[in-house]
Amino acid sequence: MSAGSFTSVLGVFGGMFLWCWSLYEWRDAQQWKRATRLDDLIREFDTTPLLQIGRVVIDWAFRTVDDGPTRRHISNNDAILALRVYKSDPLTNGQYEGEQARIRDGLDALLTFFERLHVAVSTRSVEIAHARHFFRYWLWVLVTYKWHEVGNADVDTVREFVQKKGSVAACVADYIAEYGNIETIVRLCQQLGVPPPNELIERAERKRLERPRWIEPVD
Repeated sequence: MSAGSFTSVLGVFGGMFLWCWSLYEWRDAQQWKRATRLDDLIREFDTTPLLQIGRVVIDWAFRTVDDGPTRRHISNNDAILALRVYKSDPLTNGQYEGEQARIRDGLDALLTFFERLHVAVSTRSVEIAHARHFFRYWLWVLVTYKWHEVGNADVDTVREFVQKKGSVAACVADYIAEYGNIETIVRLCQQLGVPPPNELIERAERKRLERPRWIEPVD
């Protein structure tokens, strides 16, 4: 092999090595960016006051929590009644009573957060496996309202509200359909490995059928 040929071959291998190294560096940088983005989401989830309230609501049937200077008593009754849709479910004296308004603020914050998480997962801004590890439980207790049962209710209004909807999970599904993007939440359940309740799936299908034919959902 002539010196010129050897130099050409060496140049080709050198170029291939630089290309592979650049690809490695790019992939490493992308993984770092995804990890940083996930860390930001976890920090927001852990430290934002309204999200903290929302987490207490979905994780406890009864709990007393500090909300800034205010001491709030979260109860099973208020957690269920806070799910009422203002325009279709009758409110007591036309308003949310007790801690229900603040509970709604927390639930609304959770709903918005999970919709943003869906965007991050769908665009691969975060690793799905890592997001599943940190957020799967919280999404599950939101869509199932696992720790809130009619059996724990001591107010007739709660029983009447749940009976009208059919179940606590149906109350949650109606709330999500009215104030959030229920199809997005169903997709996030699938992404994070959360079995969506039948009530959530059925309500999402009803929402789809209610949509005008010329409007298509944006993934």
